Amino acid sequence: MLIEHICSSRIYAAVTVPISPETGDSYVFTGPHPKRLTAEQFVDTLRRLTETSPQNPAFVPPVDEKAEWYRASLTAADRIQLALGRPLRDVVVSTRPEDVTTLQALDLSIGPELHDLLLQGARNLKQRYAEQSPEALIGHVFLNTLSRPPTNEETAVIRQILTGDGQPATGDQPQTVGRLDENNVADFLWAVAMLPEFQTVY
Repeated sequence: MLIEHICSSRIYAAVTVPISPETGDSYVFTGPHPKRLTAEQFVDTLRRLTETSPQNPAFVPPVDEKAEWYRASLTAADRIQLALGRPLRDVVVSTRPEDVTTLQALDLSIGPELHDLLLQGARNLKQRYAEQSPEALIGHVFLNTLSRPPTNEETAVIRQILTGDGQPATGDQPQTVGRLDENNVADFLWAVAMLPEFQTVY
């Protein structure tokens, strides 16, 4: 229960924000200060969503030899995690930078590691939802990344991404996920992963 409370508490998710001397008695607490996902949280969410997590931890002894997947913190840091600010294990740090660097922006935009992760995830999701409608896939991704269902407008835009022609879906276009192009599915996953709503803990 304690772990569940810590993981779901908005206060535990907050960060300490120094109050400027000018604020004084006029300061009003308006809620937790938003913060970015850590590199491990970012990678964990995408791997869990796309079922692409490594099957073996990098460190021994493993926590559970029968586990289906392992958290990023139990694996060696890859280029994505290093670019997003995960420190090396032999480096002691007390804080992580909140600002996005040029290297992070490049790795998130054109980095081969993230591309390969999302492309493999697209293949896995296509196989899992092969006989279902694109709406089922869209709902699954939104609930597991943004914790909410997509709006009608978002669904319409994403269907255009998935069909790959930028036009609203019609009766002669693919109606099941299995008939979609995996690159279009990967583009959809990338678009969601780049949303500030996904990368920010409120």
